[in-house]
Amino acid sequence: MFLTNNTPFVAVCRRGQAAAENRPTLRFATVMVHEAYSIGSHGALKADYDSPLPPDLAAAKSASAWDGTSVTVTGTVRAPEHGLLARTLSLSVGAVTRRLVARGSRQWLRDAAGVVPSKPSAWTPLTLNWCEAFGGKVMREAGRHSQSGLPHPRVELAHHLNPMGRGFAPSLEEAIGRPLPRLELLEDQVQTPQSLAWPGGFAPTPTMAAGLRITPPEGHPLHEGCYASLTGAAQVAPGYLVFPWLAPGTSIAIDGVERPLRLALPAPRVKLRPKRPERTGARVRVAHLDTDNQRLHLVWQHAMVTTRPTLGDVRLELAEGER
Repeated sequence: MFLTNNTPFVAVCRRGQAAAENRPTLRFATVMVHEAYSIGSHGALKADYDSPLPPDLAAAKSASAWDGTSVTVTGTVRAPEHGLLARTLSLSVGAVTRRLVARGSRQWLRDAAGVVPSKPSAWTPLTLNWCEAFGGKVMREAGRHSQSGLPHPRVELAHHLNPMGRGFAPSLEEAIGRPLPRLELLEDQVQTPQSLAWPGGFAPTPTMAAGLRITPPEGHPLHEGCYASLTGAAQVAPGYLVFPWLAPGTSIAIDGVERPLRLALPAPRVKLRPKRPERTGARVRVAHLDTDNQRLHLVWQHAMVTTRPTLGDVRLELAEGER
């Protein structure tokens, strides 16, 4: 198989096959393309050939297998209205809406009720990233166990989903004075240092916080509407922001940031054309909104599938209207 790229886009090609008992072997090729747009008034999109793919999305362009669409957002959170202590952010994808609550800095303190969050301090600039969500890690120095008296080595204890975050502590004593998250899921806010609250955020999930990519368990407020992707561990969004393949025209809106956005997913700007008749199609792996820079980044998967013994040659060409 040879791929001829007749477009200005950099393409990554992967090949594979799938076999099942009593069925012909399927051979497939996937070609991944990054497309970027600048976003104007009323969600108008203009092709942007210069903006590189954000590093945290790179896995979407290199993975051989993918199932579903990751939706992510980065940007600066808008300060609360005068007199308010918190700001609600909402991300809508089609009929599904996810919400965060953002606050000023807080910390754990002890009072008559126990170890509780302090009141939020004055607002300071805040961006959407996983360092501001619930999680974190604590370094416990070598010593003796408080109950058994047995010695233990120096050890780092990290939150199982988000070691980058803040607010987590393995004990109440270790929590006092530690900062709390500034970003939380509206439906699942942190109550105690040992809370089982799910970390909240819209940003891409870095490799060191890959646990965030799993789907919230049954019974969690965000479980309903989640998509159980077959490649969930490879996704670049938290589990509650992975959707069944999104079609062109799907609406996406983000509010509560300095520069809100509303847009509809465009159709792909390139098309796969096999040399001989084969089944082809295109699906969007990732839709990322950079609100500060008013950019939309898409990673498209163009696929060709055949039951023939070999994959034929294929061309990547600009779609009609793009030439």
